[in-house]
Order: sequence, then structure tokens, then C-alpha cells
Amino acid sequence: MKNKLILFFATFSMATTMILFMNMLSGVSLTNINVLEMMAVAAVSTLFCTLFLIYVQTDFKNYLAVGGVVLIVSLAGYIFDWQLSVTDILWSVGITLVLIFISYELDKQTAKEMNQLLKSLKADDDNKEA
Repeated sequence: MKNKLILFFATFSMATTMILFMNMLSGVSLTNINVLEMMAVAAVSTLFCTLFLIYVQTDFKNYLAVGGVVLIVSLAGYIFDWQLSVTDILWSVGITLVLIFISYELDKQTAKEMNQLLKSLKADDDNKEA
């Protein structure tokens, strides 16, 4: 549970940072309300992706997660009256794909470390038996 919370907050902070950075690059002037809205959307999107990628078992779950984030961002754009363009939606898809890739790489690294630990434990057991 602790690892899932750490992963959630790491993904949320990466998503928020990327969203704010992309808005700064595009020259958008942000108010405190805009930043809070973006953080809320990042939190909902991150929660969706985290739960979806953990509990849904299908071969194309990453694509479904991207579709879910696009729907969340589109709905938030409508609710908060952001007047999103197609480019903005594509940015959200790109950010989501990058975050999914980072999450995948972190999971892959954790699995590799666990396999190394299992090998060392097995080697210790073999040495004790000999």
C-alpha cells in the first residue's frame, strides 16, 4: 500500500509539473484558480490511471488509460471553461504516454531488483544446505 501511495504521489507531481511547464512554454498566464484546477485534473487523472493500470487486466490497458485521461481532460475543459483546442488534447495524450512509460520503467526496475534479491536469497539457502 505504501509503495502504491508513493507511486501515486510521484506520478501526480510529474503530471502537475509537466502540465504547468507546458502551459508556461505556450505563454499562458495562469491564475491561482487555474493552477488549482490543473492540479485537480492531474490528481483525478493520476488516480484513474493508477487504479486502472493496477486492476484492469487486458493487453491494451495503456491505450484505454490514455482514452480515459483524454475524456477526463475534455470533461474538465468543459466544466472549467478552458476552451481546449485539439493541440491541448494531444498534449494531454503525450503527457499521459510519457507518464505511463515512466511508470512502466519504474515497475521494470523494481522487478529486476526483486529478482536479484531472490537470486541472492536462493544462493544463501544453497550455501547453507551445502
